[in-house]
Amino acid sequence: MRKYEAEFVCQKEVALRARGASNAGYHYLGCAKTFALIGKAFAEAILEMRDQQNKINEKESPTP
Repeated sequence: MRKYEAEFVCQKEVALRARGASNAGYHYLGCAKTFALIGKAFAEAILEMRDQQNKINEKESPTP
């Protein structure tokens, strides 16, 4: 892995990753499953709000 990193990742990118990466508790310990579940819930909530807004719009201006 270090050979790959040395060949394809510049030191500036390594430093950026080191500054931005965190496994602190407020980052859900870096758990991809947690982030996936949060993203799924967020997407589902947006779709639900969109559907509700569409129903409101249909009531306000029905099509002939």
